[in-house]
Amino acid sequence: MGQSVLFATVASAGLVLGAVVGMRSMPPARVLAALLAFASGGLVAALAFGLFEESLV
Repeated sequence: MGQSVLFATVASAGLVLGAVVGMRSMPPARVLAALLAFASGGLVAALAFGLFEESLV
């Protein structure tokens, strides 16, 4: 479970960072899309790890 929490924290930080960068300045759409895509992928991975861990117990 600790690994899932770590992945979720890192991924959530990426979403917040992407939102802050988007509000402060207007980066190119590709850069903002890459930041948010990475962060959302991290959240999906954290969810998958959490669900997989629960299915083994």
